[in-house]
Amino acid sequence: MVEVITPAQQLCEVTVKFLQNKGYRVIYCALYGAQNYNLQRATSDFDYKAVVVPTLEDIVFNKKPISETVELPFDGQVDVKDVRLMIDQWKKGSTNFTELLFSDWFWIHPDYPMMQWFRDNRERIAHANEESALRAMVGMVKEKFHALQHPYPIQKEEVEKYGYAAKQLHYEIRLLDMIRYFKQVDYSELLNPFKGEDKSRQNHYDYIRQIKNRDISLTEQEAVSMGAEIQKEADAWLDIYKEKNVLDFNADTLAEMDQQKFLIIRRALHDELLRED
Repeated sequence: MVEVITPAQQLCEVTVKFLQNKGYRVIYCALYGAQNYNLQRATSDFDYKAVVVPTLEDIVFNKKPISETVELPFDGQVDVKDVRLMIDQWKKGSTNFTELLFSDWFWIHPDYPMMQWFRDNRERIAHANEESALRAMVGMVKEKFHALQHPYPIQKEEVEKYGYAAKQLHYEIRLLDMIRYFKQVDYSELLNPFKGEDKSRQNHYDYIRQIKNRDISLTEQEAVSMGAEIQKEADAWLDIYKEKNVLDFNADTLAEMDQQKFLIIRRALHDELLRED
């Protein structure tokens, strides 16, 4: 069987080389965004997040861990984050970071098999701190509602024309769907229902895609009202989960993640010292 290298995978590897040429010590890189949820447009950018390791100097002088956005030589960008910060986000269950462990388009440094451990245990990681993960989703719903009518440069023209940004509304709807099904399906399917067999969720995602593309026309009042109701329902779901006492917390998994972080940094410092010798 011939392996097919997709544009997303090819650009992932281009991104890694681009960052390495800039001096970043990349150990993991993965696509994030619409492609991971099957909600991409034909014009969607290819955006990535990359994990880097600190240097001995960074640690000795307690330098602020790297967390920055780099524009790519193609139409996209990459968020670069220190491994310590990234693992902290995975421990919190932040979905915009957890999705990196489920992306089909990724790269792992061959000298850091510890990063494969995170992918191999991604379902455990995604559910290691469920209340924190849900709180993060609810928080993102509120952020997207706040952004719905805000004239950010990227959406100023759309907000002035329609009264709201369709992309922000579609985010709210998708996040609410994830909150609703959080305890019902594997996280892989939670992110992308087309990896499962639930036709009703797949149809709902087709609806979300139509909202995003403005194939469904909503007035400003309808969009704002929908966004407000989504906020209320997201809060209600969090209360329901807490009242039912069904949210898991796996301290062992969180401890294992810290152990892998230790092994990664130890390997990075070992290699650096060997190079200097």
